[in-house]
Amino acid sequence: MFYRKVGLIFCSSTLFFSFTALASCTTNENHPIESEKIIEELRIQTIQQNTKLLDKLYHEDEESAYFLNNVESVMNKDVNLYNMHWYTLCLNYIGEQLNDETTELIEYGLKNDQTVYHNKIYNNFIRASLKKNISGEITDPTQYINELKENLGQDGLFFWSSESESLEDKITATNAALKTFALFNEVPDLTRTKTAIRNLATDNTLFTYNKNEIKYNLVSVGLPLLENAALLGLTDEILQRSRWLETWEQHFRDYLEGNDINIIAATQLVISFQELYQYIGKEYNIPQKFVDFLYPAHDKLKNLRNIGKKDPQIFYNILAVPEEFKVSTEDIGQLLESYLPLWQYKTPPSYNLEDLYYGIKAAEELKLDINSTFAA
Repeated sequence: MFYRKVGLIFCSSTLFFSFTALASCTTNENHPIESEKIIEELRIQTIQQNTKLLDKLYHEDEESAYFLNNVESVMNKDVNLYNMHWYTLCLNYIGEQLNDETTELIEYGLKNDQTVYHNKIYNNFIRASLKKNISGEITDPTQYINELKENLGQDGLFFWSSESESLEDKITATNAALKTFALFNEVPDLTRTKTAIRNLATDNTLFTYNKNEIKYNLVSVGLPLLENAALLGLTDEILQRSRWLETWEQHFRDYLEGNDINIIAATQLVISFQELYQYIGKEYNIPQKFVDFLYPAHDKLKNLRNIGKKDPQIFYNILAVPEEFKVSTEDIGQLLESYLPLWQYKTPPSYNLEDLYYGIKAAEELKLDINSTFAA
């Protein structure tokens, strides 16, 4: 009965009578006043517990108000560590910190070894990043390092699941592994990886100028290779690709002018260009069309609400632009606070009228302050 299809709680009156019956069975006839006191304390405790849970399930943002129906995830503390990683980075970006309740939830997930993905490299990256954000540093990274090295191939590149993977997959796996090592105070010996990336970064066959090969150059091989070189401090190798980098940055600008913008891909590319231009000694100017699209003058929060709401990584990437293009950190903080209930558990909540009906009824009985007009 506790879950009632989606997990909305018992009415407080039902719980009250259950506890009253329990208390009556243990009543000492010689101390009726004490028994009444126990019953009243149980009633108050039950109402408080139910109110707290229902309050957790209630969600209200600028568009709607409703009750979340993922109570089993809430009760089991089945935290979504991937979402919490990016949520934490968003908070860091605007100078805010995790609240105590969310910190406790993340620590529970880390302590109980809840996985992010069934992938050793990415799982370690997310877990190590969260650990560092919460604790300030990782004092003993031995476990992370040993697990990552299990996926280090003879060629010096890391792989997701098999050494026979494509070069594209190995480049992305190596990127995730290197980002994880960068979280530690002491980095393991990466001589073989450094040699492998240096050889690949100087291989002209992997860097083409054909405009029709934009995915290969900017998403699959070319740009990700230079990002790995940056993580390994291979400045000269990046500098040697200055003409290639500037050529493809111009192709990217041309793409923005003639196509519908894929905000997820475009945002990630802008972040990469911003970083790599530092290595060739040039200032990167974000394409104005991208800026206008990302933060429309009539509603600068539009993409953070419509697209960023779906995934905290996208939300974070949208934030990663120069200061002058941002909305206020207060507005961003309010959005993050309202989206946290949608992100923090593995089972995402959904909306239906039955949950809304029972939620409003339970809230009325528990005297929980909700926007019932907005919800209706």
